[in-house]
Amino acid sequence: MTFHGKHYQIEGLDAFPKPTQQPHPPIMIGGRQRRMLSLAARQANIVSISMLDPRGPELPMPPTYAEKVRWVRAAAGSRYGDIELHVNASHVEVTDNRTAALERLAARLQATPQEVLQSPTTLVGSVDAIVEQLHAWREQCDVSYVIVSSRLMDVLAPVIAKVAGT
Repeated sequence: MTFHGKHYQIEGLDAFPKPTQQPHPPIMIGGRQRRMLSLAARQANIVSISMLDPRGPELPMPPTYAEKVRWVRAAAGSRYGDIELHVNASHVEVTDNRTAALERLAARLQATPQEVLQSPTTLVGSVDAIVEQLHAWREQCDVSYVIVSSRLMDVLAPVIAKVAGT
């Protein structure tokens, strides 16, 4: 690699280690608004769709996850099938009392339980219910890349095993 910049120059660098992915590692771009998600749809391999939209009584209802996926699909055009859709599952609870857990979460988020379930950031219920949620989000909105906090690894192990078919 050769580079001549304002502050430094590189001549014939044979960098190591070499990336294993060619032509480069996957690029992830994320956002929550149409402009950034459209850019991500045109440029990235992985589009991270944020649901951290401001909420409040004086604010308009934020777009749903499905709506944001439609923005990505429209901007990506023919390359949509090559893109992975990513979400951070920030509200995760494995429980047999799904109703109570959703009501607690909805109260904390100042939303209804139905509104809370309109986002793949919420995975609440039994192992089977969460597996169903993951499959439904994959089917409905092409979600293929879900990240959860490392503190939830043990809690979600049975979900991951069931999704993986082990």
